[in-house]
Amino acid sequence: MKKYLLLVYLVAISCQQTITTNNSENDVKIAKEITSVLYKDLIKLDTLNIYKYLDTSISKKELSESFNEKFKDFENIESFEILSTETKSTVIDDYSQTNYRVTALVFYEKSHFIEKISFKKIDNNISKLDGYSYEQVLK
Repeated sequence: MKKYLLLVYLVAISCQQTITTNNSENDVKIAKEITSVLYKDLIKLDTLNIYKYLDTSISKKELSESFNEKFKDFENIESFEILSTETKSTVIDDYSQTNYRVTALVFYEKSHFIEKISFKKIDNNISKLDGYSYEQVLK
């Protein structure tokens, strides 16, 4: 009998509860808010404020060079429009992670681009920019 109780106890403590949610209304709202803050800072050319949102996997120097090159060639951002938002939130016991993927159409003075950005939020920490790519839209 003791063996069965020990087995039941071991099975119970080894079970993890995992909950995954895709595109919850709240997560989509957060993704849009984060994206809006990012592009409003870029419109104001406030790259220093953007750095506090960078994940350690993103090089400040490389991101800065990327933006500066685009600003040099295509001048400043005039406006942006969020085209799509995808989110995935995973909770495993006391650990949570939410991934945000946003696609935006960004209008520069001399061209426009489809830009894809991604953010990651772990537990209750601030969301961090962990991906950025773009492609020019030909007129």
